[in-house]
Amino acid sequence: MDLYYSMLVERVSVSIRNAYEDTQKDPVANIRAQVDAARRILWNMAQNLPPSRRDARKLAELVLGLDEWRKHGGFDPYTAR
Repeated sequence: MDLYYSMLVERVSVSIRNAYEDTQKDPVANIRAQVDAARRILWNMAQNLPPSRRDARKLAELVLGLDEWRKHGGFDPYTAR
């Protein structure tokens, strides 16, 4: 179980690191992608369909990537305009 947990933590860490690096390139694109994923999730739920795991995972990665970027001195893309 410890090995499985370690592998899972590593996969999550890599996902967040990748989203953080993408956010550094274009934080506004990150927010747009968050909105798109959130809309798809809500659309599915409005149609009584389960949310896409891919959309849910992508949304989580984008949110955490932007959060990491802000913690490391990144600006708020909404207030910087």
